[in-house]
Amino acid sequence: MRALSAATVGLVLTIVSAHGAHAQVAQSNPSASSASVPRVINITGVFQPVDGQPLRPLETVTLAIYTDATGGAPLWQETQNVVIDAKGRYAVLLGAASPNGIPAAVLAAGAQWLGTTFNRQGEVEGPRVQLTSMPYALRAADADTLGGRPASAYLLAPGAATGQSSLSEKCFCSSGSTFASK
Repeated sequence: MRALSAATVGLVLTIVSAHGAHAQVAQSNPSASSASVPRVINITGVFQPVDGQPLRPLETVTLAIYTDATGGAPLWQETQNVVIDAKGRYAVLLGAASPNGIPAAVLAAGAQWLGTTFNRQGEVEGPRVQLTSMPYALRAADADTLGGRPASAYLLAPGAATGQSSLSEKCFCSSGSTFASK
């Protein structure tokens, strides 16, 4: 009986330590946690053909992201088929045509404007629409900080790096033992 319980404890400890190791890998690799965040943007609009032709239930549209409101080459673009209702309204997930959505490098390069071009004879890119943030997205940007400060703001004082510790760097436990914090 004692051998069985020791084996059971050993198995439980192995599972718990494996779970803890996985959690540390996820925390030390920021891209591991951000990989689950979809980089797609919900876009809605209304299409009115310039030539006055009737709407088709399915239209092909090219969506492009730019840094400027006018002119310049697109940072990124994709072409999708979108469903159009009788009034010309449509909804599309920008980035859905790519396996990983909109590349992070595009967003980091200053993407701020969206241009749409319906692939029909005589159609040109419509006025660009500014990409904006949602309130919770702005708050989520603060998630990489501690109270709005970067992790580097919480580095130990220079004395701590040399092995010297002050009274404020020690932990006093109720058992009377003292442990220096690292």
